[in-house]
Amino acid sequence: MTVFKLRVTVFKLRVTVFKLRVTVFKLRVTVFKLRVTVFTHRETVFTHRETVFTHRETVFYPQGDSLPI
Repeated sequence: MTVFKLRVTVFKLRVTVFKLRVTVFKLRVTVFKLRVTVFTHRETVFTHRETVFTHRETVFYPQGDSLPI
């Protein structure tokens, strides 16, 4: 009877370990998604700044002159 109980305990432990691995995997996926979101946000901000700069250049120098350096 004790051998059976041991096997059941081992099985339960394996299930617990499996669940933990699944949880860790889900967390890694969430972290990856967050990194992608942050990267996309930074890219959007950079593109926006570039657009604003181009707009200002167009408004202040409509003849096509470049900005004075």
